[in-house]
Amino acid sequence: MTQEKLETNWYTIKVQNNYENKVKERIEMEMGRNRSEYKIVIPMERTFSVKKGKKVSKDKVKYPGYLFVETQNVGELMNIVRLTTGATNVVTTTNGEGKKVPARLSKKEVYDMLIEDAEIKKPVSEDLYIVGQIVKILDGPFQDFSGSIEEVNLEKSTTKVGVKIFGKTTSVECSFEIIQKVS
Repeated sequence: MTQEKLETNWYTIKVQNNYENKVKERIEMEMGRNRSEYKIVIPMERTFSVKKGKKVSKDKVKYPGYLFVETQNVGELMNIVRLTTGATNVVTTTNGEGKKVPARLSKKEVYDMLIEDAEIKKPVSEDLYIVGQIVKILDGPFQDFSGSIEEVNLEKSTTKVGVKIFGKTTSVECSFEIIQKVS
C-alpha cells in the first residue's frame, strides 16, 4: 500500500467568543496526539491609544469567534471540533449534490489573512511623537535634517516632518523608525 502526500486546505472553525486561544490549545493537543500535520491561526489586529501621555498598542482578535486551521485530515478535525468544549463547528457549504461539506478557504483569502497577521507581529515603536516636537531624520534622502512634527499617524506608524530646504518648509513623511527626538 503506497501512501501519497495529501493536499492541505484551510478551514474555518466557529468558536465561542473569547475562547479562541483555549480552543486553539485543545485542538493543537488533540491533533498533536494523533500526529497530524496542521497549522492554526487566530488573526490579530493592532489598535493604538494614548494613555498617560504614552502610546499603547494592543492586539485583539480580528475575527472574534473564529479560528483558521490548515490540515489534510478534515474528518479528524471535524471529530475533534465536535468533542471540544468552546468549539461550535467547522463552517460548511453545500456541494452540488446538496450535502453539507467543510468550506475550504481560497488561496487569496488565506494569503490576505496571513499577510495581515504578519504585519501585526512587527514591533511597534515605544516612542510617542507629538505635533510640534523637534526631531532629526536618521535615514533616507533627508538624513541629518531636523524639523518639527506636523502630523502623526499611529496606524501607519508615520509622521509628517516639516524640514527647511532652501529656506522653504517642506513636509516629509517619515516612519517612526527613521526619526529621533531632539533633546
